[in-house]
Amino acid sequence: MTPMIPSNRDLEFDGNLTQARYELHKAIDRGGEAEQAAWTRNWGEAALTRAEGVSPDWDESGPSERLIQAASRATEIAANLHAALHRDAPVMSTAKEHLSSLRRQLLTINECLDAEDQ
Repeated sequence: MTPMIPSNRDLEFDGNLTQARYELHKAIDRGGEAEQAAWTRNWGEAALTRAEGVSPDWDESGPSERLIQAASRATEIAANLHAALHRDAPVMSTAKEHLSSLRRQLLTINECLDAEDQ
């Protein structure tokens, strides 16, 4: 069996990827449909092949319900903290309570993210 010679359209190689990106931007900048169609003919199959081999960074199931709830709660607490600090006469004890709650909520978010990474 003879060794496979890499194609000049193989996007696994950084140089070819750079060239494909350059040609795409050139085709878009010219604005002509002919140039864009030529790029599609030249690089489209290589792009699909590359995309099939790339694993997604994000689990397709998405974030857990606990993470979504923690993030929503953190948003509410941050809004309350913002409101407490922007009053005409802010009550610092109230702001500190909101800050403590926000810190706890951020710890929960980090725990959820750590659990999802495993």
